[in-house]
Amino acid sequence: MRFVPHPPCNSSMKTVASLVGVFMLLAMLSGCGDAPEPQNSPESISAGDGHSCGLRENGQVVCWGWSSYAPDGRFTTISAGDDYTCGLRENGQLVCWGHDRSSEDDSGEQRYTEISVGAIHLCALRTSGEAMCSGVNNEFGQATPPAGSFVAISAGLHHTCGLRENGDAVCWGWNIEGQATDIAGEDFVTISAGHNYTCGLREDGTGMCWGGFTISLDGPYTAISAGRAGICALEADGAPVCWGSRNAEPPDGISLSAINVGDTHACGVSKNGEAVCWGDNSHGKATPPAGRFAQPSAASQ
Repeated sequence: MRFVPHPPCNSSMKTVASLVGVFMLLAMLSGCGDAPEPQNSPESISAGDGHSCGLRENGQVVCWGWSSYAPDGRFTTISAGDDYTCGLRENGQLVCWGHDRSSEDDSGEQRYTEISVGAIHLCALRTSGEAMCSGVNNEFGQATPPAGSFVAISAGLHHTCGLRENGDAVCWGWNIEGQATDIAGEDFVTISAGHNYTCGLREDGTGMCWGGFTISLDGPYTAISAGRAGICALEADGAPVCWGSRNAEPPDGISLSAINVGDTHACGVSKNGEAVCWGDNSHGKATPPAGRFAQPSAASQ
């Protein structure tokens, strides 16, 4: 469950990016090469179950909804789950807060480049590209990543998916509807794991979702986020488009640079830095505070 921006490429510049899953996550620009270089963009806003969190332009975290607690200090990315949130500090240290997770990583010494929080587990990428997962790891094994290096990762409900450097999707965990099926040869540059489905975008902005919700995404789209029972994507002009049974239609006339889908609501950051949320507003989770939020390309600076 992640926000995964993937701005389109022009003749002089190729932008490559790549939840939730628990989960979102910001350097989006890289020089054009012969092949795409998948990379998740850190999340500047994240919708969980009963709460939402966002990053201010100075890297401070602000949360609203069921819990408004947020730790002090500058963060570069955040990811909200069912009842807890995790973020990465500027030095790559993992910090989590909320129900039974008010702690940092096990040693306090590991450094990470990406974090994705699912419903009941979280996964992160070490600086080596190796995946680390923790939290609930039931018989499905969603918190038991395979060996090898990843360039992107997204945690869903009971499954997790990551992208290899060649753009192949490698998934593990609950696969009752095919949501944890490996997908090779599609050259994905973004990936987002939801409830019982997974979505990916290719470099040209087209994509697909597989598992319990199967759809071909003609696009072109610049971002996609899979949540509990819905999917939202951003068109080239920033207009959000959503599918699914539990997400209300997004407001008309908005243009977003970031989007993230939670359980029954979604949030985004407009191009002028305002947070916009829609859907179920239980506990005020879809009523963001006023003020400017970080753009996804700037949150890591």
